[in-house]
Amino acid sequence: MDNQSVLSVIKFVEQIIGFTYEDLLKTTSGGFSGSMLTYNNSKALVDIYNAFNSNNYDVAYIYAMNCICDNICSKKITSDIYSKDTLLDLSNKYYRTALLLDDYEKWYESNKLEVATYLNASGFFANVSFDDIKNLNMDCTDIYKCEQILKNSNLLRTYRYKGTGQLDINSVSNIIIKDVIFATDNINTLMNSIKTYNDNSVYVNLFMKIEQCIDLSYFIIAVTYNDNIFIVTDQVKFNRPDGANKVRRPGKYSEKREENLNLPYYIIDSIIAERENTLAKTNVDELFIKKLTDYLSIDDLAYLKILFDNIVKYISTDKNYEKLYTGVEYFNEIKALPCGEIVLSDSDIKTSFNSINYEENLKFFEETFGELDSTTTDIAIRNSDNASILEKYGNNLLTTFDDYTSHIMYTSVKSRADKIADKCKVTDAEYLDSRAKLINKFKENAASIYDIIMSASNVYLYDIDDPVWNSRFGVGDKGKPKIKLLSKCLDKCHVNTSFYVYEHANTSKAQCMHCAKHFTNSGIQLYIDSYKELMLLLQCSRKDLPKAYQYYFSDKVKPYHGNELLDNVNPLFTIPMPISKYHPADIKIYFSTCKRCMQKRIKTEEVVLVHSSKQNKIIKFCDKSEII
Repeated sequence: MDNQSVLSVIKFVEQIIGFTYEDLLKTTSGGFSGSMLTYNNSKALVDIYNAFNSNNYDVAYIYAMNCICDNICSKKITSDIYSKDTLLDLSNKYYRTALLLDDYEKWYESNKLEVATYLNASGFFANVSFDDIKNLNMDCTDIYKCEQILKNSNLLRTYRYKGTGQLDINSVSNIIIKDVIFATDNINTLMNSIKTYNDNSVYVNLFMKIEQCIDLSYFIIAVTYNDNIFIVTDQVKFNRPDGANKVRRPGKYSEKREENLNLPYYIIDSIIAERENTLAKTNVDELFIKKLTDYLSIDDLAYLKILFDNIVKYISTDKNYEKLYTGVEYFNEIKALPCGEIVLSDSDIKTSFNSINYEENLKFFEETFGELDSTTTDIAIRNSDNASILEKYGNNLLTTFDDYTSHIMYTSVKSRADKIADKCKVTDAEYLDSRAKLINKFKENAASIYDIIMSASNVYLYDIDDPVWNSRFGVGDKGKPKIKLLSKCLDKCHVNTSFYVYEHANTSKAQCMHCAKHFTNSGIQLYIDSYKELMLLLQCSRKDLPKAYQYYFSDKVKPYHGNELLDNVNPLFTIPMPISKYHPADIKIYFSTCKRCMQKRIKTEEVVLVHSSKQNKIIKFCDKSEII
């Protein structure tokens, strides 16, 4: 169809739906709104113009006629059926639609015939009648959709695997699609099976890499041309190098691919079934080979033919595709370097990981775990030093050199973080012993602590040496820092979450820590969020704290570092609190105090305890309004 004829049909579409493409651009900002009919019409109009503006006039013509028919059949092309003028307008629309349909049906049959003739030339359909091919109802829009997926979608990505030359579509003698699908869990076996031929033909092979998590298995479409190998894959790419092992619902990633790509994902069901019928194996590769023409439906074969031809056409656009490596090839590349290694500095590490609050997190790590870490910040990636990594990932990883380096970097830093976490880990017995010692220390320092917790109903903590730490708690009234709550008066003790000081046999009643005359169920509860507060309250050094609490912190005092399940967060910033299973939120220390003593001593609602973390001492008490 010529562009003017198609444009005339498009203008009729706008007349029927009641708005133009220009109107839509003015009113739409990032999405469509209105009724379902308006939404569908808006989306259809965008698709029509996208095809038209890319010179795909036949596609735009089909989309436009489909939109006209959808609206005519909906019987919602007018709001006032009783108006004479409206009825006349409606009859004209029906009449013009009838004329357009007469021309369209003739044209569409010829378009289908062209596509069927094109498909019939494929070796896939040697045993299929031409009438069956015509009945597939495939037209030029199917070709167009494949083009758009390759151009505008990140569902399929293209790489170079071998060679340095370009694929010149004008020099290609033939495009040969291999009638087989090859599935395995060993990426080295898969990639080594891709052959090259110096006959100026293009060969297309379909593979599936079977992942440990079956839903994350992915297709590899290998395109070979002389000594060049190009790879097109729907492999899910995670921001975090080991993201595949951390996803909570891997099926959601396959759903998106299945809905848009129409590749034969049901082969996964066959693999699962064959697994169930196969005796358990150890250290044996999974291997499944199917003949495409025996295994796939005619519809799927037709789609693959269209997709593969478009992939060849897309690759020939002379792009500089990023190179892919397997694990073995990656380490061979490193080995071939003049010094046999890649040395990554601290700045390299920083740029590789998520940058959210990076400096604040680094400071927190150094303050909390620095004395436990003797590892140099530089990372040397050597072929020999990473044999264990190759053994673990060599059969599974297929990615770019930079992504491999990022993966190895993550693994190295994660190993460093695990060693630190292991050093401050405590057993159940050590925790119980430390808990008992901590309670005794609070009893020994009860007099000094008493002056702090009885200074106000609510006591806040402010560190003059760490303004960043203070700001983590947000902004309060009139732009002043919202200072962390240290202590609070309670009517009742939360017996199941609190440490006791001055316990009594009857847990609902305890002796007042101040007057020692009355038994009470009221008291004061300290909220401890880090070892720094314990050092301040108990007036001791860090090493004098019980072992389990020397590296204690709650999530509230840690700077935000991003979503560690989705983002590539530095593992040093995700070292867990050593006693997190005992204190998932914070530590609560309960001092039983009768209401009479509280009323006698507490004269103000709130006060700020200003202290120095460097000197580990209290500077002063002041009003909250004084802290800016």
